[in-house]
Amino acid sequence: MNVISPWIITILKLKFRNKGSECMSRFTLDDYYGQRRTLTTAISQQETKKTELEGKIRRLEKASSSLQTQIEAIEESYKKIADLTIDEGRWRGAEKNKFDNSHQALESSTKEFFNQTKDARNRVEEEISRCETSLETVESNISHFRSLLNSVNSQIDARRSS
Repeated sequence: MNVISPWIITILKLKFRNKGSECMSRFTLDDYYGQRRTLTTAISQQETKKTELEGKIRRLEKASSSLQTQIEAIEESYKKIADLTIDEGRWRGAEKNKFDNSHQALESSTKEFFNQTKDARNRVEEEISRCETSLETVESNISHFRSLLNSVNSQIDARRSS
């Protein structure tokens, strides 16, 4: 998501070329209109990315919340399973051994499921963090492009006035 698009490179080249008054005289009004179109397109693309990232973050946060609810439920079930005891007077021999084996298997499976669910939530949280970082980059790009667009619009206004 942090790949620099061709639009960004083009805009940066345009900005670099606009440094210094000796270069400005070489640009025609049509050049500035082209720069404005390029910047407007870049802003639009970045705003689309922003919307997509915001939606993805909302979905991931909802998934994280759901996973947290599941983790709590699994943890509660695990505690009940771990605390389960049998009446030694009623269960003996093979039946007791069969119960103990099944109980251990259930406890082990529940703990494994609990750990896998926690790992899944951690991965979701990591993805949220990555998306938030990408969102900050996109918002910064939008701000920068708007600043450049204001500069280009000023140049257009200056050219029209002269």
